[in-house]
Formats: sequence, structure tokens, C-alpha cells
Amino acid sequence: MYGNFKNHHIKIKKNRKEKGRFAIALKSFELGNLVSLCIKIINSVVVVGLYYGFLTTFSKGPSYLFLPRAQVMEEGEKGTEKKVSVTKGFIT
Repeated sequence: MYGNFKNHHIKIKKNRKEKGRFAIALKSFELGNLVSLCIKIINSVVVVGLYYGFLTTFSKGPSYLFLPRAQVMEEGEKGTEKKVSVTKGFIT
């Protein structure tokens, strides 16, 4: 009987600790902490990587459109020059 009471007492203590952790998690979502978190994210390396990734993606966009057009359309000697320039723009 005494052993069961002791185990029940330990379970109550564990539940109180878990509730305390939940309360700490809620406190972390206060406005001041939220602003601090946003500032940390904005200053992070991840945002810089995303920024340069988008720049790279958008600069390649027109090349993807011009390459198939240059491959399909033939315009003599000028067409060959266009194909070379578009392909080079696509690669770089």
C-alpha cells in the first residue's frame, strides 16, 4: 500500500513539472519575445541564403523562356548567333 502511494506521489510531481514546462512555453510567445525572435530570424544566415537564392532564380527565369524559342525558330545566320547567345545565357 505504501509503495502505491509513493508512486502516485511521483506521478503528481511529474504532472506538475509538465504543466510548468507548458507555462514556460506560453510565456515565450509574449510580444517582446516574439519581436526578438523575428529580429533573430531576419538577421540569420538562412534569410540571406533565401534572398540570394531568389535573385538567382529570377535572373535565370528569362533564359528558360528564350532557350526553347531560339531552338525552334530558325532565322539563318542571325538565328545561329541567337542560339549561341541564348544557350550561353542559359548556362551562366
